[in-house]
Amino acid sequence: MADVKENGESESRKRRRGFDSGVDEMPEMEQTGELVTPATLPKLDSNQRHALSLAKKYAQEITAKHQQAKQSEVQVQQMQSLQEAANQQRALLLMSRIYIGSINFELGEEAVRVAFSPFGTIKTINMSWDSATMKHKGYAFVEFETAEAAQLALEQMTGVIIGGRNIKVGRPNNVPQAAPIIASIQESAAKLPRIYVASIHKDLSAKDVKSVFEAFGKIKKVELAPDTAPGKHRGWGFIDYENHKSAADAISSMNLFDLGGQFLRVGRALTPPLPLFPPNAAPVLPSLLTSAALGYSSSQNKDPNLCIVDGER
Repeated sequence: MADVKENGESESRKRRRGFDSGVDEMPEMEQTGELVTPATLPKLDSNQRHALSLAKKYAQEITAKHQQAKQSEVQVQQMQSLQEAANQQRALLLMSRIYIGSINFELGEEAVRVAFSPFGTIKTINMSWDSATMKHKGYAFVEFETAEAAQLALEQMTGVIIGGRNIKVGRPNNVPQAAPIIASIQESAAKLPRIYVASIHKDLSAKDVKSVFEAFGKIKKVELAPDTAPGKHRGWGFIDYENHKSAADAISSMNLFDLGGQFLRVGRALTPPLPLFPPNAAPVLPSLLTSAALGYSSSQNKDPNLCIVDGER
């Protein structure tokens, strides 16, 4: 028993010291008292140092290639974003244009402006003129500042008698080319309970507008398009409701409503919210779809006459 115990203690001691049964000493190890330390490694020879240098160079080259590939990917994404934004802006311009036909030959550009300005700010009116008769050819292209103004004019002015003739209002022929992009823009806007209001009397403030339209539901924000004069608007703007039913009720009830002696023009918003700038401003606008997805806030104004947000009085 003593031998077994002695042998057992010997085997246990061997295991604690790193020895295996039947092996007197582990290879590549030096014994110093109770400590076991690795044997000293030989120094690198010239071939090994050369191989190490090549490995470092290879790693640096791989890292550089990865960085170049990442930069190229970022550049491609930036170009795609710029192209997408450009396409959206072109589509927005097309959405803001209408064709007017069957115009009385005795009427000029000013008559067209007076008839269509209640829908929103008109940027340009292009009439084709006959050099022989020195009169226009009976049609014109009108570009509004907003797509919403163009849509309301299209819906409400077709067949209206101006100068004794029933005018025709439609879209330019090149609109179908941008149909997929236009559909995407409108789909993003349709997710928001937001309406467009035009022909607002210049003396009415955002607070006045809110006090009228909040009868249809809780309003999150009213924003009117600023004019060049401080505190003045251009007669149109947007209202953000808390839900879609309120927005729909406001459109059906307030379109052509006489407010302050002017008939309001009310329709649903066709584009996601973007900043409203004074005339002649040339801001760089973000992508429409991105703005909608991120819940972009259009308010750049702190003037209570032009913009009022829920909770403000």
